[in-house]
Amino acid sequence: MLKVSLGQRPPRMTSRKVHLAQELLPFSYISIHLTSMEESPEENIYISSLQHSEGAEDPKDHPDGCLATLACCEVLVHPTHAGQTGAQLLFKYDLVKYDMMKDQPAKDQRGFCQRVDKGETGLLLSKVSSISPFFGYAGSKSLTEKKLMRDVFAKGDVYFNTGDLMVEDQHGFICFRDRVGDTYRWKGENVATTEVAESLGLVDFIQEVNVYGVEVPGQEGRAGMAAVITRPGATFDGKKLFEHAMRDLPAYARPLFIRLQEEMEMTSTFKQQKFQLVQSGFNPSRVLDPLYVLDSQQQNYVPLTDSVYQNILSGEHRL
Repeated sequence: MLKVSLGQRPPRMTSRKVHLAQELLPFSYISIHLTSMEESPEENIYISSLQHSEGAEDPKDHPDGCLATLACCEVLVHPTHAGQTGAQLLFKYDLVKYDMMKDQPAKDQRGFCQRVDKGETGLLLSKVSSISPFFGYAGSKSLTEKKLMRDVFAKGDVYFNTGDLMVEDQHGFICFRDRVGDTYRWKGENVATTEVAESLGLVDFIQEVNVYGVEVPGQEGRAGMAAVITRPGATFDGKKLFEHAMRDLPAYARPLFIRLQEEMEMTSTFKQQKFQLVQSGFNPSRVLDPLYVLDSQQQNYVPLTDSVYQNILSGEHRL
């Protein structure tokens, strides 16, 4: 999944047409899924034109209540910025500092958000105004309000919170880094940790589970990992968990790593602590708890040893 925007054709570009799903946010920030061309992490994607396609849904009729439509566009691939996966956004936006420990935007002494410097990761916000209004989600006032941040830089201002952590380089290219809160991205899909946790909680030997995403060198996004506490008297059954995950979860949402714990760490607001788990990752030489990895060939969650870990890094063990 790539985030791009409508833009003019830059010089020396080739073009290819694809179909895309467009999420109508209050600005020209659209989420696309490439369906008829190979994804290339070494190319920048631009949109030069957009037109409503035949049979497109009316946004008001979308079953999920979000504003969405189907469109066809011309995608322009920039050949000169190798190694970058970014886009130039044409709407007015701000990147603000985000406190990963507290899981919320960082504030200054006056209680306002702080803009990040070039090259620094920040939360992507867009100002809501008469020029760029946010009409919200159909039939869900509470969901609409959750997407808005008020008093961001001054009393009374309103910004749309994308939930994306982005970074802008010195050339004005903005690139995706991570999702905030209870969502991470893997294989081009957003994974809701609460939904995965609810599913895993149905397994009979699991008492409590905390789902999060971890970075895997050489992979885009974050791979799913679950910290698990087993019920008193029960033992971890990797095969049963594998069968449940295959049956109940889509491929991109299945946790690839399992970490067995004796107790869950909580935040000061009594939420499950994810930050330290994310930082610890899945390296068995750094994590003292037992670790397991999903093994499709054995149809099981098998112990994650140092040798298996090295095979993952080298690509011999495919995730």
